[in-house]
Amino acid sequence: MLTGGAILGLTGRPVSGSEGDEKLTIGSVFQPDPDGKYRIGIPGIVVDKGELPSRSPLITERPNWPKEVLLKSIRQGPADRPLIGLTVDDAFLARGEVLDALVSKNVKATFFMIGRIAASDPGFIKRALDLGYEFGNHTFSHGDLTRMTPDQMRVDIKRGQEAMLAVDARAQTAPFLRPPGGARNSATDLAGADMGFRSINWNVSGDTGATYTSDQLVRLYLNDQIDKMKNPWGSILLIHFNARTASGLLGIIDGLRVRNLEPVSLSKLFEGDRI
Repeated sequence: MLTGGAILGLTGRPVSGSEGDEKLTIGSVFQPDPDGKYRIGIPGIVVDKGELPSRSPLITERPNWPKEVLLKSIRQGPADRPLIGLTVDDAFLARGEVLDALVSKNVKATFFMIGRIAASDPGFIKRALDLGYEFGNHTFSHGDLTRMTPDQMRVDIKRGQEAMLAVDARAQTAPFLRPPGGARNSATDLAGADMGFRSINWNVSGDTGATYTSDQLVRLYLNDQIDKMKNPWGSILLIHFNARTASGLLGIIDGLRVRNLEPVSLSKLFEGDRI
């Protein structure tokens, strides 16, 4: 139960296979130093073996954030592990293609499906849930929350939640709210927090507004953004449901893993009530 008023330079060498009874599967995993810790991705940042996340667990418990945390919108997650939060928005097109691409790479993501679309494709929602994917709240109307009254905001968020749950009782969306277009302010944050939601935006995006090839999308996300960050750990990556992105997604995932970064759901990114 959510609280706060909620409604609901590298060292070592690459290895493969298992280390003891624990399979190590984060991109290119590196042999431990004598102290038994792994140094992955960025010099000087150490991850205990026990903290290495396995790829794509079937279910990860959602964060149980208090209201003071729900009130704090965020664009990037905790930078303590080599993880990238992968989020997919809208669901107008190519829902099955995007899901197929993720499944083929054994990658989990968080889907922000517009509430008014939910009833049009219950099969997608049920299949995604069966495969261990999670949903967040993208409102019902996909309207600009900052142009609404507080009551209108709450109704749109509530209807977005109800539309998902009407399709499948497992399709909980709290505590993740993706404001349409990323448009938010203190009033929208408060409306969401009152209902158990935290506004989750992004710091890596770019698959809208132009006709990109798959290779161009990979360069846009990785070379032009991820590679230019001092520390990309904890970044939140936004893509949209469309056929072009579904094709480019395969290369984006491969490129992240080459960089020793693992794409995960938001629940995995914020695992253990990280903030």
